Amino acid sequence: DLPENSYDLAIMVQTIEHVAEPGKVLKSVWAILKPGGKLIVVTDNTGSFDFSIFKKSHWGGYHFPRHWNLFNRNSLRKLSEKMGFEVENITTQVSPVNWVYSFHNRFVDNGRPKWLTDQFTLRSTLSLSAFTMLDIILQKLGRGGLLKATLKKPV
Repeated sequence: DLPENSYDLAIMVQTIEHVAEPGKVLKSVWAILKPGGKLIVVTDNTGSFDFSIFKKSHWGGYHFPRHWNLFNRNSLRKLSEKMGFEVENITTQVSPVNWVYSFHNRFVDNGRPKWLTDQFTLRSTLSLSAFTMLDIILQKLGRGGLLKATLKKPV
């Protein structure tokens, strides 16, 4: 147990999607933050362009059974506000990882040759570079692979 109203900043990177009750976790963080304290949340984005392409079965962000909750800008905003936070901003960040996983999943499921599926792993500099460049463009359009929320406990 951490003391209430004691911290200026909390950071949750790739965490909120792994918990059964994200509202309870946010409320717990809210309690330990000082008034005016901030929480940074980074999580996969179901508003991303790659999600819109692969959502039916191959999206790399599903990570079953480890990801219990998924968020888009609107759902993360609503939950954060419901738990008492002010939302300073929610932006997207660049992440090639879900692109690589999505193509890898699709190619494996469709029986593509191993030499091809091996080009879509986190060891592949070529695919990571290409999808990073693509996600940079998508991030500028608000459709990047990750959400980054800056939340504030009201003063």
